[in-house]
Amino acid sequence: VKANSQRNIDVVIKDSNNNIVYQLNNISLSTEWQNKSITFDMPYNDNSNCSLEFLVGGQPGNVCIDDVWLKEIVKSSSIKIEAESADNNSSITIENNAVKFINENSPKAEYSLNIPQNGDYVVSYKVYKLSDDAYINLSVGEATYTTKLLNDSNKWYIATDIVALSSGTNNINVSGKNVLLDYIEISKNLITNGEVKNDLNAFGTYVGNGANAKFENEKGRIKLTIDNIGTAFYSVQLSQSLILEKGKRYRVSFDAKSSIDRPVQVMIDNSSNYTRYKDYTYTFDNQMKTYQFDFEMPTTRNDARFNFCIGSVDNTQNVPHTIYFDNFKLCEIDEIEGDYIYSAEE
Repeated sequence: VKANSQRNIDVVIKDSNNNIVYQLNNISLSTEWQNKSITFDMPYNDNSNCSLEFLVGGQPGNVCIDDVWLKEIVKSSSIKIEAESADNNSSITIENNAVKFINENSPKAEYSLNIPQNGDYVVSYKVYKLSDDAYINLSVGEATYTTKLLNDSNKWYIATDIVALSSGTNNINVSGKNVLLDYIEISKNLITNGEVKNDLNAFGTYVGNGANAKFENEKGRIKLTIDNIGTAFYSVQLSQSLILEKGKRYRVSFDAKSSIDRPVQVMIDNSSNYTRYKDYTYTFDNQMKTYQFDFEMPTTRNDARFNFCIGSVDNTQNVPHTIYFDNFKLCEIDEIEGDYIYSAEE
């Protein structure tokens, strides 16, 4: 949507009796195309003649609207918390609806969460980094998890970490330095052995089509030594099987580097007919980076895979090289935020 001058519009959802089910007022438009989205709960079933209305009167100027769609979404099982809703919100610093941490002496934000089961969880932080030394700390019980924010300063983005949580009530403290925190989202890590602490448990590997390669666990990372990339893009593969559900939104994140610059195909597919539901070709280099993307699953699959094709991809040099992988994450999320690549800690 865009307008020929700065202005607002309203959006209304009505049922078949012309009753307003949902209304959002004062949606700000600019002269550039913008992607706008609204999520609402329908309080009752009404399958006939409901309406979506754009209210554009009351102000002069033209409004252009394109690519309109409405679809049912499946609610995520993640726990999403607005940062300013901390149990001790009277003590913390709130700026523009976000919690601001200046230094280690800034008050911690305290949250009490009910976790459904023991396990590894992905914590997603929506953060605005104010300086190069910014970080976020999360403490639960006797454990503290530090997430250094290694992307560019002065922009919002999603940083993630893996934390171990127990079923029942968890009292969580969040602190940080030179960072604004918009929200925290916590969701079960659907990847087994995501931090590669238990050899190559739960990961599948494939080497064929003339390839010569070896996977092994080296100091809590997957080390892939390739002497020959083979003749096909799928000649060398690393994967893990998953159950993914139609309409649910997911976040994928992993760390990787390569001793040579080379392309690697990363995808969500299935093991039956290899249909791809999301795929990227990333170029790995000799700096460890975090690669992260969000997607919505179009169909339920019991044979879904998080899969890396590391063979003869595009113009890969067929020379001996080594690739390292670590910190595999795949979790449900409430909303899609975008794709990121940023530096990772070794």
